[in-house]
Amino acid sequence: TSRLIKVIFTTETFALGINMPARTVVFDELRKFYGSSYASLRTRDFYQMAGRSGRRGIDTEGFVYSRLNLHRTSPQELNRIIYGEPEKVYSRFNASYATILNLYNKYNERLYDIYPLSFHYFQERKNASRKALNLMRSKVRILKDMGYIKNNAVTSKGIFASKVYGYELSLSELYEKGILEHLSDKELAILAVALVFEPRKGAHRPRLSKKARNLFDITEDMVERIRKRERHLAIVPFSKNYFYNLSPAIEAWMEKEDFDKILHYTNTDEGEIIRYFRMSIQILHEILDAPINDTTKDRIKKTISSMNRDIIDAEKQLRT
Repeated sequence: TSRLIKVIFTTETFALGINMPARTVVFDELRKFYGSSYASLRTRDFYQMAGRSGRRGIDTEGFVYSRLNLHRTSPQELNRIIYGEPEKVYSRFNASYATILNLYNKYNERLYDIYPLSFHYFQERKNASRKALNLMRSKVRILKDMGYIKNNAVTSKGIFASKVYGYELSLSELYEKGILEHLSDKELAILAVALVFEPRKGAHRPRLSKKARNLFDITEDMVERIRKRERHLAIVPFSKNYFYNLSPAIEAWMEKEDFDKILHYTNTDEGEIIRYFRMSIQILHEILDAPINDTTKDRIKKTISSMNRDIIDAEKQLRT
């Protein structure tokens, strides 16, 4: 956005709604992995990515280049990709707890009148629409049962949950029980990284420090109780588990060890470590916007400052 980067080599995720103008788009090839095998790009996917070239009000024109391997993409297939009819988009409606709380705060029980205005309701048959509405009702029920909504109003715990998208229930339970308030800056970092981390298949959790082990015991029990409620109400997907695989690495980082040295504490790739640390900082920023006391805010700010240094601080890298 500051026009400091002239070229970016990226996955297609960059094309999914990020407001980043690009004068030129280059395709390395016109095939991608679709779940189980490689296939030529769908017309819809091609236009989603190619459409990043040239931004109204910024560029008078945009350019799209494609590197072709004629052994993999025939002229007929190329014609289909570029000039074919874009495939239909199908809604996968499943409102998060935070979204439901924000809607409930505004519409109260009229929340259920909002869903029939959605694209999912318009597109799906009655059975699928009824299923989606039932899922929404189940999520409202669990929010009421757990004290996020009382007397048809969103509680303080509910307001907290509405600020932390994707990790609402587990973080809010820690907030309500006063656990967040009593965590040190190192413990907050351990918790945040464990929350966002997704281990690869076959990954083993390392030996944990006393601080990390204590947090593991607390979150393991808490998430299981949340998931038990979700299973009972057929709510999917379940709330995310905490994974403490990067705990030794983040503890060393908080103790000001160099990045190359913390790699000895994990077999996770360098790029993934950077990504998860930055995601952790993001979730800590979201907690700052929630209704927490000033002491906790100051501790979270201190945690962010300690984490967001050197190679983790993306903005500093770009400006130096």
